[in-house]
Amino acid sequence: MDADKAIREVIEQMPNFFRLTHKVTIGSGHEHETRVFTQEDIAAHVASTLISKLGDKGCKVVELPTVEMDEYGSRTVRVPISGQAWAYGEVRIDERRDRLVIVDIPSRLPIDDAPSVAAAFLAAHAEARPYRSRWDGGTVQGRQSLVAREQAARST
Repeated sequence: MDADKAIREVIEQMPNFFRLTHKVTIGSGHEHETRVFTQEDIAAHVASTLISKLGDKGCKVVELPTVEMDEYGSRTVRVPISGQAWAYGEVRIDERRDRLVIVDIPSRLPIDDAPSVAAAFLAAHAEARPYRSRWDGGTVQGRQSLVAREQAARST
């Protein structure tokens, strides 16, 4: 399932997303009271539900490891591999930022290492191809927007 659709479905299925009506038990008349949640309350509600429910829809949320500069000036992600505690595996981004180099990661990988290797690939991809949000006009933090770069190229 598409991650966008999965997130939408999980949020739609959350009970009492914006408000909660409950019966007031102290006092008279069995009155009902509606509570309106703050943005922080809603964020906590979403966070507590979203991660666990996305797995049911075939999507996972992973924390990306840090991309570091190695002693040779290459951008690299270190990956611990079980069974080879003496050395890390690495996913390196080449200097043109269009290819990855896989170093010391065995071709027959222990299944428990698959999430960390997958996260390393995703971290390297995110470093080489920064995310451009449609909500902020397609800009990348700290960089010119794609449109501005194209306009600058045309004017020169």
